[in-house]
This record gives sequence, structure tokens and C-alpha cells, in this order.
Amino acid sequence: MWPSDEGALEVRNRYTYMLSIVDFVRTFTWSAVPADVQHIARRCFLDLAGGAAAGFSTLNGMIVREHAAIENGPGRYGARLMMDGRRTSLSAAAMAGAANIDAFNSHDGLRITKGHAGCAILPSLLAFEDERATSPDIAELMMRFVVGYEVSLRAGIAQKDFAESYLGSGSWNGIGVAALGARALALDAERTLHALGAAEFYAPRCPMGRLVEHPTMLKDGATFGAHTGVTAVLLAAAGFTGAPSELVLNAPVVWMDLGSRWFMRELYFKPWPIVRWSQPAVAAASSLLGAIAGRSIEAITIETFGAAARLAAEPPVTTEQAQYSLVFPVAAVLATGEINASTITSGLGDQATLGLMQRTSVRIDPALDAEFPARRLAAITVQLFDGEILKAGPQEAPGEPDAPLTDSELHRKFWDSARPLLGIAGTERALDLIWNALPSDPVRPLLDALLGPAPARIS
Repeated sequence: MWPSDEGALEVRNRYTYMLSIVDFVRTFTWSAVPADVQHIARRCFLDLAGGAAAGFSTLNGMIVREHAAIENGPGRYGARLMMDGRRTSLSAAAMAGAANIDAFNSHDGLRITKGHAGCAILPSLLAFEDERATSPDIAELMMRFVVGYEVSLRAGIAQKDFAESYLGSGSWNGIGVAALGARALALDAERTLHALGAAEFYAPRCPMGRLVEHPTMLKDGATFGAHTGVTAVLLAAAGFTGAPSELVLNAPVVWMDLGSRWFMRELYFKPWPIVRWSQPAVAAASSLLGAIAGRSIEAITIETFGAAARLAAEPPVTTEQAQYSLVFPVAAVLATGEINASTITSGLGDQATLGLMQRTSVRIDPALDAEFPARRLAAITVQLFDGEILKAGPQEAPGEPDAPLTDSELHRKFWDSARPLLGIAGTERALDLIWNALPSDPVRPLLDALLGPAPARIS
């Protein structure tokens, strides 16, 4: 494993710092995590669980879940599918859970990575926890969760300097999955490095330009990010070699403050289940609803950054197209006053929304484009039939780290997302177990609440 020729001395020195990363993965404790980061971790956990419940009934989620159940037996160690209860292999359970979350597109993200860690982290964590390596208490469960996040986010940041194009989250979040899994299975330092290296090497490529142009169930690649990360850990545990991870080895500046700088503090949370790039325009449009009420719209102009302008402007036929649209959600919020799960599923044929789409144009503003990706800004101009012109923006979407959604807003979002699947009692129980569990509490009740089988749905 270790380089032996004289020309590899610098690489050998970099392995020394890699061992400090492994030390964080294997030994950092929940009590040493700052209180505000602990709080953010609970927010992430809750938001992801709600997204998994909301994505459960999407066609995307159902297809991957059925594939996991039919084609992937549990073997020696199995894991329940999230909110389903059927037992599959660990990697398939992680993959299917990630599909549920990614299908709904309401999960947190980090601006600098243009992507998401948690959609792969939570279902992979639960897969390991269910039977193979259950944490002794909530403190260890949450520490594994944070390890997965912090390693994933750094891998995504490091990849920006290596990738020739914009790659989706699945190309890097499996490294965080490998980190939390290595901790769960108590792998030694060398096997942990092999798990990280294998997760990176086998990661899906996820060319996001294609997805933006042609929105499909591929989404951000989290399904195979999760699957690859779990598989890499299981292989490393059996003696499979895969070190080093180039994103770790060749990007020391990204990793040297691991355990002191917390990128979870820089996450945003979404108020709406649509791609983040369209949300500033939706926010700007929402701010005009009071002035527009009861009046007819003649034309809408969206001014935004180049990446957002590439999002679809055509009427969506699938929920994936609706989620990766700019014009549709703006028209929907102006036509109906809100964006929610029904907007991107049963609301695709809303005639008022489709009518406004035909009267909407998009323009790239060079000043807003220059701010991207550090800031995502958009402005809206609405011309009314009575001649008045209303303007809003430029503004960012709610939920940025310097203007976060409140805990109450996240609780309402969780309730709205989870209740159709889990019912009133199930939603209340899951919320209480995620939000109020003490560090010393056992993990099993929370696992049972999130892994199912799900209660019968209510009307």
C-alpha cells in the first residue's frame, strides 16, 4: 500500500495527514461536536427523513425500491428498506432510500459543491444500523451521521479542482458513506483508507449537464453514490484494497481543518421540493403575491444566472421535469400561491400555470451570473393587464445559512412531507424520536420508526 520509491516521499508525507483524517472518522465523539453543529445535524436528519417519506410514493422511488427488493437478497446481514420494512442487502437498502430522498428534491445542500451529501448519508447510515452495526446509543448514531456529512462535503469541494465538468453529488457523496460505514464496522486505519479509495474509484460519474438538459430519474446520482459507498466498506472489511483516494491525497488544504471547521454550518435548507437554482426566482415571485392578488398577469420576465436559465422552460410531463424547471415553478406560485408536493406531481396540468408559462421569458443577468455559485440570485418583473409593472429582487431563496429556515418551518415541512405516508401517530413519533432523543437513548425505536413497515395511509 505504501509508496516505496524515493520520488514518492512527498506522497508518503501526505499519507501522514491522511491518517489524521482516519483518526477523525474512527474516534471523534459526539460530545466533542459543537452544540450548534449537533443542532444542525438533527435538522438535517429530520429534513431528510421527511424527504424520504415524500419520495416514497414517486414512481422513481417505487421503481428503485422494487428493484432492490426483487433483485437483492439480504444475505448474511440484511437491512430494511426505508419506510417499507422489506429486507434486502445493505447496499440495495441504501440505494433505495437514497432514491426516495433524491426523487423528491427537497433536501439540504452546500453551495460550493452545487450538490447534496445527506441524500446518500442517511439511508446508508440506517442500512448499517439496522442489523450489521447498530450504534450503542443516539450519540454514536449521530456521530456517524456527522462523519458522513463532513467527509462527503469535503470530497465534493475537493472534486471541483479535479473534475473537467460539473458532476452530480453521487460522484462524491459515496466517500462520506464509506467513512461512516468504516466507523460503523470499526475498520482499522488501513482498511478505512481502502474503503475511501474504493468508494471514490467506483463512484458514478453523474454528468449534470445532461441531467439539466434532459431531466429524468437519474437525478443527482445519490442512488449509486450510496450503493457504491456501502459496497466499498463491505469490500474493504473483507480485505479488498483501494487506497488512496485522490480527492483526499491530493487536496490537503480541504481536509486539514477536519474536526475544527464544520461545513454543516454552511448548508442551506429548501422550502420547496424543486432544484435550488430555480428557488430564488420562486422567492421573488412569491414576494409579489399580495400585490397581484385578484389581478391578471400579461407577462413575466425572470432575470437570473446562466445555470438557472438552462433549466427547462417547456411544460413538464413528469415530476422530474417539473423539479428541474425554472419557468414552471415560477408560473405555479403566481397562479396558485404555493409550491408543494402536489404542485410537482398532480399539478403538472394546471391550466392557469401552463397559461402563465406561455407568457414568461427568461434573461441571463451578467451581474447575477457573476455571483454564481457563491450566491444564487434572481429578479422578477410582472406586467399586469391593467398596465402596472411590479418588480422584485434580486434576491436569494429562503434557507441560506445566513438566513436559515426556522426549526418551526422545518417541523412543518416534515409534517407535510411525512403525514401522507406515516399517518398522524407515525409522524408525531418519528418527529419526537429525531428531535428529542437524548444522547444516551437507544437507537432501535428510531430505526423502527423510519424503516417500517409503514402504517396504512390515511385520507
